[in-house]
Amino acid sequence: MHWLTIFSTLKHDNYENAQRVAREAIEKWRKSGNDPADFARIHMVWQSPEGDTAARPLGKLAPDW
Repeated sequence: MHWLTIFSTLKHDNYENAQRVAREAIEKWRKSGNDPADFARIHMVWQSPEGDTAARPLGKLAPDW
C-alpha cells in the first residue's frame, strides 16, 4: 500500500486542510494524465500540532473528485 504523508501546520480546521490538500493532489494527478481512481485509494496521513494523527483514503477526503 502506498502512503502519502502530509503534516498540518495549522491548529484549526485540520480536517478541512486535509480535504483541500486531497482535492489538489487528485486534480494534479488527473492533469498529469493519470487515472484518479487509482490515486484516490491512496491513504493520506496527517498530524495535528497536538500530535494526533489521522488517515483516510484521498477519495474519501475529497468525495467530489
